[in-house]
Amino acid sequence: MTDQINQLGRPENSAGLSVLKIEQIIESVMDSVRRGEPLSIPFMRRKPARHPSRPRRVDSLETHTDSSVPTDSLTASRSSAAVSFPGKSEAESKLFTQVLSILQLSHQALLSGTYVTKRNIFYQYPELFKEQRIVDTLVDDIAYTLRIGRDSLHIVAASVGVVYGALSFTRSDGTECFASGETGIAIPPMREILDVDISRCEWLLVIEKEATFRTLAAAGYASNSLAGPGALVTKSKGYPTLVTRCFLHHVQQIAPRLPIYGLVDYDPHGVRIFRTYKYGSHGLSHEDGTTVPGLEWLGLRSGDFLASRAGSQPLDDVLPLSDNDRRAGVCLLREIVHSKDYQEQEEVALEQCREVQVMLMLSVKAEIQAADESGDLAAWLDEKLV
Repeated sequence: MTDQINQLGRPENSAGLSVLKIEQIIESVMDSVRRGEPLSIPFMRRKPARHPSRPRRVDSLETHTDSSVPTDSLTASRSSAAVSFPGKSEAESKLFTQVLSILQLSHQALLSGTYVTKRNIFYQYPELFKEQRIVDTLVDDIAYTLRIGRDSLHIVAASVGVVYGALSFTRSDGTECFASGETGIAIPPMREILDVDISRCEWLLVIEKEATFRTLAAAGYASNSLAGPGALVTKSKGYPTLVTRCFLHHVQQIAPRLPIYGLVDYDPHGVRIFRTYKYGSHGLSHEDGTTVPGLEWLGLRSGDFLASRAGSQPLDDVLPLSDNDRRAGVCLLREIVHSKDYQEQEEVALEQCREVQVMLMLSVKAEIQAADESGDLAAWLDEKLV
């Protein structure tokens, strides 16, 4: 199956719209400089909702209101929340400089038709940002403020997702890329993909651990599986990237009957990663096309080590939950209980709730490697997939 990228529903002129919005802000700042007035930039921080199922309240954002921001500006239409220079504090003045610096680098990348990584932004001004996570957070906050996706800022993550198996894609420059090599290939942003061919793929497995991905890829599991030819996807350093999530969303769109499974650790972090792939993340809820609603939870689950199914052996390599694990588990349980799917008594959400409850009650966790150390990971997966 193939599909054109323009069927993703993303506006083809998103770069032009981003340039327009950024230039409105810069022009407003320059006008304030000429008038000798305080400088102001529209800016809103994404705030975690009190309950995940409830919409975020704009008036709870920790930014101050500045009446000098033009109300007819495209970027001011959501709220008049802003950050100013000189601000009410040294911290606000620094935040203003950070936001303006990111906007300028984004503007340069948009005009030149290139892309800048969040890592590169940090190294441009290491003394200004101090930590990489500050850049990461601000980039997403800026995208949220401008009502655009991070991709439309021409700012990308440095780390990448990897795919291996029975699929290929054609890049926008006409290059055809095959994922059948044992090391797999990096997943490019969807804007760089013209076609995706998954006609030979019978299943797709999203794996939390890159080490597990490498083990299975080196063994040729995507072509040797008893479940037929398939594909493996992972993300370097574990947590789902926007690019990987957009790619999986697109695959599900063009092949809604293709089974897509998630393999994560049996701990609060693993379950949260699975939920991020399936439902998206609250912090990036403004991004379109980043969920995989049909993602199924293959494992690890409590049944894999608590009881034996017919003809199979339970895993015995379990570990105790740490205090941090328990706190994360309680927060995760609260998030699930307040989710829309749980409120509507969806079986998938109820099952996730039960699994986290068992995890907390028994105070145990297990890593994916437990399946490998108990014997053969490929055989364990075959039993699950067939």
